[in-house]
Amino acid sequence: MANTLKEHWETVCKNKQPYEVSWTEEMSTIPISLINDCKLPLTAHILDVGGGDSKLVDHLLEEGF
Repeated sequence: MANTLKEHWETVCKNKQPYEVSWTEEMSTIPISLINDCKLPLTAHILDVGGGDSKLVDHLLEEGF
């Protein structure tokens, strides 16, 4: 079964664009809000674990991090 799941997700990743999958957000509103609520300095180190094709890093850069 593991090979079937592996093959499935490899096919999804190869054949779909980020905007075609349900887990991709154009704007990471909740994470950005939570990060801003922490009042972190712009020099803070932020790790987006499991972010995949996330645009969170792009939005953090736009915020000046």
